[in-house]
Amino acid sequence: MVVTGLEERIRLRDSAEFELLNGSMTISAFFHRFSFKLADDGVATAMSRLGTTNGPSELAPTTSELENLATEFGNETSVLGLGKLLGRLTLSGLVGRTISFAGEAQFSIIPDALPAISDSLECTPSTVVSLSRFVFLRVDKTKILLETPRSGWIIEIHDPTLMTVIGQLASPATVKEHLERVVPQEGDNQEIERRLLSALGRAGMLTNHASPTEASEESLDPSLRVWSAHDLLFHQRSRVGRSRQPFGGTYRFVGTEVPPPRYRRPVDDQPKIELPSSTDCGEVAENYFGLLNQRRSQREFDDGRPVSLGDLAELLWRTTRVRDVRETEYGEIVDRPFPSGGAVHELDTYIAVRTVDGLAPGLYRYDPVDHLLVLVHPESREFWTWFHSVPPWPEPSTQPQAVLVIASRFDRVMWKYEGMAYAVMLKNTGVLMQSWSLAVEALGLGGCPLGAGDSEGFARVAGLDPYVESSVAEFAIGRPDNRQPL
Repeated sequence: MVVTGLEERIRLRDSAEFELLNGSMTISAFFHRFSFKLADDGVATAMSRLGTTNGPSELAPTTSELENLATEFGNETSVLGLGKLLGRLTLSGLVGRTISFAGEAQFSIIPDALPAISDSLECTPSTVVSLSRFVFLRVDKTKILLETPRSGWIIEIHDPTLMTVIGQLASPATVKEHLERVVPQEGDNQEIERRLLSALGRAGMLTNHASPTEASEESLDPSLRVWSAHDLLFHQRSRVGRSRQPFGGTYRFVGTEVPPPRYRRPVDDQPKIELPSSTDCGEVAENYFGLLNQRRSQREFDDGRPVSLGDLAELLWRTTRVRDVRETEYGEIVDRPFPSGGAVHELDTYIAVRTVDGLAPGLYRYDPVDHLLVLVHPESREFWTWFHSVPPWPEPSTQPQAVLVIASRFDRVMWKYEGMAYAVMLKNTGVLMQSWSLAVEALGLGGCPLGAGDSEGFARVAGLDPYVESSVAEFAIGRPDNRQPL
């Protein structure tokens, strides 16, 4: 539908680098590189206009402008080729779009994750939809932003009156009925609202229903129904994969009026009691406390002396094997060397192998019941792309010889706990990491708990539904190059 005064502007995602050469286009962002073959000179000219745009969205080219350039410098099929390419760029998460009316921006759909990720929904007039229970609204300075942990897209609302559309979506109705409720007067244009609903669907922010009186497919999905909205948000925003928001040690307060917090508390006049010095606790206790005292995170490893399959076997047996499984009226409870909230033991261990004596590179799952490894994904380009991002290692020449990946079978902990499920899981993860930290010290190996990892990439490599099971933490191991504390 053509509406006078309605424009769609397209711009490359922030931080993207654009290169046009010999009939091909390359776009690089966040360690990813995408290459596209251009159909003809018309498409190349249009892409050149798109790639040279900097600054706010109002300076970005409109879809009509790009189509006119493709037609002027190409042929009658150039517009078709341009449309296909813009679709591919959108699906890849490389471009965002802003809808404007009479020169005023109405809303934008902005790529966040890269590559793009979305549990999208195509909306037709008869599709029965409501707002996903995972959608949340936040304000960033003067911007109203809609986000969801189920998507790698952000909807920015520029015109506050469009929030009436969002309010209508609390109850299920057909797209046609939603539009009529927002713009009921005959003859009024519904195109902006229709495009907003379509954008919400593509961004994974809507869920559909078989009818207005039936539950949403989202609420019936067995992999989603165990998740609370805040737990899924915590998981997705504390891991790499579905968001490219600032993440990790960014030191965002450097140069501001906010000073770095001091570790030592200020001296005060509260009563103080001196504690006695440590005493001899016996040989077993002293051995444990010795390990605790000499534990250090090791980030440099000696590939001339890789860890062996026997080393891995010993580490896994000592720390993560299953000692017993018992049936209760609330399901199975498990006994392992490390404690777990409610004896649920939702955590499993995967081993990403780079160089291990006696074991080929690839991703393996540890079976803690039968004490064996299961090959999940052999060495491949996809495996190495993911391995080198968990997280990017500070010194490529001293990468870990293997990475122990802690994955959670989310429903095991969420079936029992409510309101605290993800917090319980992270506490269990911390307990396991400390167990490994001491065990590698006892075995003469080196280890380092890692601060971040790519859960989406792991799920793809492991062939898992990321809502059912995915990674929550990583632990690097190897034969230490030295024993200097880092």
